[in-house]
This record gives sequence, structure tokens and C-alpha cells, in this order.
Amino acid sequence: MKQLERLFFVSIAVLGLAACSSEMDVAGDAIGDVKRVSMNVADFEWADGEQTRTTAVNNGGSISFRWSAKDTVGIFPDKGDQVSFPIEEGAGTGTAVFNGGGWALKSQSTYVAYYPYNYDNRTGEAIPMTYEGQIQVGNDNLDNLTKCDYIVSSISTPSNGEASFQFKHMGALARFVLTVPEAATLTEFTLSSEDEVFPVGQTMNVRTNPVAITNKKMSKTISMSISGISASAGSTVTLYMLLPAVNLNAKNLTATLASATSEYTATITGKNYESGKAYSHNATSSHGYVDLDLPSRTLWATCNIGAENPWDYGDYFAWGETTGYNNGRTYFDLETYKWFSERGMTKYCTSSSEGTVDNKTELDPEDDAAYVNWGGDWRMPTHTQLLELVNSDYTTTKWTTLNGVRGRKISKKTDSNVYIFLPAAGFRNGSSLSLAGSNGYYWSRSLRSSDSYIACFLHFFSGYVYPVDSLRYYGRSVRPVFAK
Repeated sequence: MKQLERLFFVSIAVLGLAACSSEMDVAGDAIGDVKRVSMNVADFEWADGEQTRTTAVNNGGSISFRWSAKDTVGIFPDKGDQVSFPIEEGAGTGTAVFNGGGWALKSQSTYVAYYPYNYDNRTGEAIPMTYEGQIQVGNDNLDNLTKCDYIVSSISTPSNGEASFQFKHMGALARFVLTVPEAATLTEFTLSSEDEVFPVGQTMNVRTNPVAITNKKMSKTISMSISGISASAGSTVTLYMLLPAVNLNAKNLTATLASATSEYTATITGKNYESGKAYSHNATSSHGYVDLDLPSRTLWATCNIGAENPWDYGDYFAWGETTGYNNGRTYFDLETYKWFSERGMTKYCTSSSEGTVDNKTELDPEDDAAYVNWGGDWRMPTHTQLLELVNSDYTTTKWTTLNGVRGRKISKKTDSNVYIFLPAAGFRNGSSLSLAGSNGYYWSRSLRSSDSYIACFLHFFSGYVYPVDSLRYYGRSVRPVFAK
């Protein structure tokens, strides 16, 4: 497999090649026959003027091909089957010699070459191309990128004892620079859409000019395995993926980074990915979530609002307020509560004796601390989701300590390594923080319909965990859910 050096552009590589075809003379003695041919690989050019094209090597501004000891190139004549040319010398460099076993190109024929070589398709009319199974080992690393880098030469006719092939890339190169909100060892990167827009399986017909591409498999996602990347909170991860040429201009795409226990998402805007072009995307991944395999498919965030790590207490909010203690809400009582006046509750009220009736029993998005502070598809959980979270049929719960902080570990029923940790962050009343380290209080977005002054939350300590309800003005923790 040819490799790519860790740089940003593809540079020109000139290859010496001893070549052949099924209609060629074995000895190659005929006048005009060509035994050695040059092959040039075009650069990946950055699209939209994002960066300046360069062919400089080892300066951080290019991606240079390096052939390996097991590489083979396939060559097709205008008539007849392909012949393979394994590498003979030059492994590890940008210029290599390929030996066809004594065959020579005939001056009266035309030829096309391609890589990676496919033994099973000898006609050249349906060579398979797949963009599945990509892998990146290490941050900002291109070593394994070429597995799905399909390159095809232009048609060449030997003349005056020479032949020249000009290789072009059939796919596009995309770079994703993603900021990770939490520390994680990453395992997979996925680009997804609501529709089947990615032609992950294709065939190419090198007998046509230009080469004809046929889509065989469409998918909503295109994925890449990751190893050797352990990101710290707030750090950036640079990933490279080869994409099929497809027009996704202005389409909203979701970029997902996965670890063994959680996932992190970011929204990016798609582009018109053209063959031989390179594109760059920069985005900040949202907070991670964990799939506990719950019946509702609810995905729970890995940390509280205002926290950087699962064990951090984070911020405290009154129910229906979106500004927390860490951002200026320093006193929590009924008189300072946003939705209270001398006539009672002014919003989320089901009884005229308790305020202005609107019969709302769930927070609107603009009053949801998760939605306002994290955006996207994040929400505060419902009372029903809290009940499901601590249902022993679906999860196991344990009072424990994580990184020196006491709290409740709630694990997937069938795998204790998949879990969320809720720190016992206590609650705020007035200007005081109470019961931190011994009790946890986590708001839902649900009102207790029989009493408009009271909302539902999850309460736990060392020997207890269950949803209950209490006065809306207390400052409590928020653990969001992701509405994927």
C-alpha cells in the first residue's frame, strides 16, 4: 500500500515503470516499444482558495506520495486484459520502478493505468471502489489514508520510445479539525446526513474517457476507525478522510467522534466535493453523550452543564431559568425567582389560585437550561426519562467515588463499563450550598401538574435514588439528554 507523508498537499511523484499488456511482445524488441514509462500523480488542490498550492516536500505544506514494497500498478491496453506491475525498487520514496516481467508497451496501442491494483477485474469496466474501512492511527496522521485513494492515469500512447501517464485522484480529500470538550480516547469518526447522500460503494470504468463512475451503494454515513488518539479537554483533533466526489453543498452534516463509552458531535456545512480537490472543516464538538441502551433510546450527557469533566459539580439553576450560579445568579429564593410575582407564578401554571394559568407542564426550549446553554439537540430530561434512567430493569446504579468525588454511577444493564456519573453536587438555597458531597439533585423539565410551585427532579444519596419534586426556585444541577 502506498503511503502518504504527514503534510498538507499532494506533491508530484515521477515513477519509472517497466510496463506491459496482454497484446504486447514478451521480449519488447520491436522498434518503438517502450519498456520504461513515467507516471505523474497530480496534487490535491485546496478548494475555494483555502490554501496556496505547493509542491514543496517536508515543509508542512504538502502531501507527498511514498511507495511501499508491496505496491502493484495495473495497466490496460485499448484491447485486451490488464497486466500487473509489481514494484521493483524505490520503496519508501516518491519515485519507484515497476517491473512487468519483460513486457513492453507497443507504440501503436493506447494505455491507461490505475491504482490500487484489482486482480479480479481484468476488463477494466467495473473496478470496485469503496470508501468504507478507512482508518487513522494517531492525531494529524496520514499514514493510512491511501487505502481508499483511487488514482487513474490519462490515456497514453507510446511515442519516440517514451510514454507518460498523468494520474488523477477520483475522490476528494477532507480535513476535519475538531475541538473536543472532554478528555477521551477516540475510536471512530463518522460523517452523517439525514438522507443517503454518500456513495460509499462505486465502480469505475477505465475503458471510457473520461473514466465513468457508477454508484453501487449509498449510505447516510461514512465512517473511519481511529486509534492512538487520546484527547484532553478542549484540545483539537485533526482527522483526514477520503470522500467520493459528491455535491453536498450547503447541506447540514453531523460529525461524530466516538470513544469506547461516549460520543461527541458537531454540525458542519457540506461542500461540493470534487475529484482531486481538498477541503477543510473546523468545528467544536458538543458535549459527549452515552448510550445506556434504554428503551426510549435516550442518550445521556457525560457531564453537567457548567462542568468540564463527569465528576465536576458544574452549575446550579432554578427550574425554568437559563442563567446559573456561575454566571451571576447568586441568590436562590422565591422573591428573586424569574417566574414569580405577587400574584403567583407567571408561567408554567395549571391553577388560577397559584398564578396565571397557561397549563404548560414542560419547559419551552427558551426556558430549558440545556437547550439555551448547549444548543442543538440538547434538552433537560423529562420526568419519564428520569424514571427510566433509574429503573433496575434497564440500568444498575451504585454509590461510588470518581476522581475523588462522591456520586451515583448509573451503568448500562449489560455492560458496567458504559455509564454516566452524577456527582453529589448538593443544592443551593439563598446564598448557601447545602449537602454537597452527600446528595445529588438533578432537575427535569417537567412540572408537577397538581402544584405549579413544584417541579420534578432526581434525588439521590448513598442509599437512595429516585425522582421526586420540590420548589422551583432552588438551585439544582442539570444533566442534559441528547435528542438524536
